[in-house]
Amino acid sequence: MSEVKKIIQLIRQEFTVEEEQILNENTSLFRGNLLDSLSLVLLISVLEEKYKIKISPSDVVLENFDTPENISQFLALKSKG
Repeated sequence: MSEVKKIIQLIRQEFTVEEEQILNENTSLFRGNLLDSLSLVLLISVLEEKYKIKISPSDVVLENFDTPENISQFLALKSKG
């Protein structure tokens, strides 16, 4: 399973996004109102625990978390550094 698909699955499980809601690699999670600012805090916590990384406040920008693809790219960069 690709990393993006794992992220989509994680979002569906953690945030009770229904199967009929469109959620693919380019779905805007925040602009599309699937997640809100409180959800972002939980998402960061889940990602830090699952991927054993530390997400700093300067990393918390819309571009890093708005789509599953963006999250995947961000995690790949964090894993390298």
